[in-house]
Amino acid sequence: MVKKQTNFILFLIFLITFLGLLPLFVDLFFHRPPGTVYSFAHNYMLDYYQYLSWMKDGADGKFLITSRYSPENFSPPGGGQARHPVYLFYPLLGFVTSRLGLSLPLGYTFARIFWSLARILIVYLLITEILEKPSQRILAFFLATFLPPFYQLFPPKLAFPTVSSLDPLMRTFFIPHDLATISLLMLAAIYFNRWLKNPSLKILVLSCLFLLLATIFNPAITSLFLLLFAAAGLLASISQPKVFLRLVFGGLVLGIFCLPLIFYYQRLFATTLPFSWMYQQQKVVQILSPKNLFLAYSPALLLAIFGLAGFFRKKEFLAKFILSWAVVPFLFGPFLGKAIPLSQERLFELYLFVPLGILAGQGLGKIKKVAFVFGAAAFFSLPYFFASLKWQIGMFATPYINIYIRQPLLEAFAWLDKNTPPESVVVAPYFTANMLPAFAHNKVVFGHDFVTFQAAEKLKEVNFIYGEGTDPQKIKEILGRWGVKYILFTPESPPLEKTGLAKINLKLVFKNSENQIYEVIP
Repeated sequence: MVKKQTNFILFLIFLITFLGLLPLFVDLFFHRPPGTVYSFAHNYMLDYYQYLSWMKDGADGKFLITSRYSPENFSPPGGGQARHPVYLFYPLLGFVTSRLGLSLPLGYTFARIFWSLARILIVYLLITEILEKPSQRILAFFLATFLPPFYQLFPPKLAFPTVSSLDPLMRTFFIPHDLATISLLMLAAIYFNRWLKNPSLKILVLSCLFLLLATIFNPAITSLFLLLFAAAGLLASISQPKVFLRLVFGGLVLGIFCLPLIFYYQRLFATTLPFSWMYQQQKVVQILSPKNLFLAYSPALLLAIFGLAGFFRKKEFLAKFILSWAVVPFLFGPFLGKAIPLSQERLFELYLFVPLGILAGQGLGKIKKVAFVFGAAAFFSLPYFFASLKWQIGMFATPYINIYIRQPLLEAFAWLDKNTPPESVVVAPYFTANMLPAFAHNKVVFGHDFVTFQAAEKLKEVNFIYGEGTDPQKIKEILGRWGVKYILFTPESPPLEKTGLAKINLKLVFKNSENQIYEVIP
């Protein structure tokens, strides 16, 4: 029975991996136009290249980061370091990737795959820690991994295509630092639960280290999970008064490991540019209305109801953690971006299908005809998977310039990286400017709708610089204000002679079949 259970779980892992990576291979081997390099871009494109820009910093040996999507230096008023130890996952990943001789996009993609598989295996480990019957484990794993949101059936259509973490395929191979954070937080909970049963210092230290790494990788998500840890500890102490003191002691030790970093990051994001600007742009984001939020999770929510009673009866910390993970986020979800200064998107980074699937597996896995439940869930999911695969495979069938990067543009980026001073400022058109910091050590005037400081104003200035018949004196004033050293012309931009830049003192320093780079002469 154990062998059959293991083989079936391995089959499910293979299936979700094959389906999740299929669109990537279709783009790489069938959609990629000749003379281009596939970028492996996914999810929100502007953010993807920002992550690569931080990997580029790490590849260059810079582990403290700033934003190179703005021309400002961002040094404190009294002087000091403009770079800070934030988002360390990506500089570290870039450093390792470069030492392995891989391209940054490929290193990012391998990290996605590694942490996706790690998360899947840790989800199953979590399930085995809390559920005993094989039927419960298999059903819980299937629901946590494969169950989609509600969708339109005729024709099959994704209900919420802009929310990647609701789609079973996209949430499986999601953003690597989110995958890593959730994986580490689950391990922290598992080992903390083991420590409560067997108070070994080694086990507690492992739990603390997992929590510390999660805090470094994503302090916002870790902060929310600390609320879940606290709620689980409270419920566990009520059901097991004998372990109250141990829970308090363990909680204090966990707090010592992660709270100083969380407070540091909270202060940094509240007071220090460019991070305070990023935080202000993101915290008010509302993705779904409360009604749509319910519809998005309701298949899992409705099934999870069957497991609530069983988990309330369980006394151990891990059961209370699953219960808190499934319930608490929905209590504060409607207030995110409003009364609570966190973006609603944080709710979708909590992988709520995991606890909901485990609750459902607990309740429905006990019935005699569990195969019927499994079959019904699979039958419900099939049309969604068909729609999702069709949508994802067709998403990048068009040769978008930031998905399939032309070789001449990469040559221009390489020239900038080798022949210009670090963090010298470049003007480039919209999509090119978003890609540039991922491949060269330069800054850009505008490169990201939210990350660029005062982005709307800077985008207007870039459009003015490339505008036809614009005032050369005004262009000079903009270039001087931001310390622009280089101007990049690509197929995305108009040619030099059609812009006011033709009347500026410029020197051609690079040219290939499609691109030109001009140096601004004072």
